[in-house]
Amino acid sequence: AYYDSNTKKMFYCKETNSYTSANSTYFEPFDNKELLNRLNNLDKKTSIKEIKNSRVTGHNSYVEIPEDFQFAIVYFSIGY
Repeated sequence: AYYDSNTKKMFYCKETNSYTSANSTYFEPFDNKELLNRLNNLDKKTSIKEIKNSRVTGHNSYVEIPEDFQFAIVYFSIGY
């Protein structure tokens, strides 16, 4: 992830590069507003599935996302 202090937005890298600014060829916006826009623009035929195969190993957590997924929102809620 890359935080652009000028735009105050988070970006994730789509392709390895050496840019230090959010070039749209290589970076995609990653913030709550962008995620909401994507959710609102989902095709109504798109199914929303909950995946419950997360794993916690030591200090790491991960979830396996099937290859046929086009969009995924991942969140972890860890209670003690």
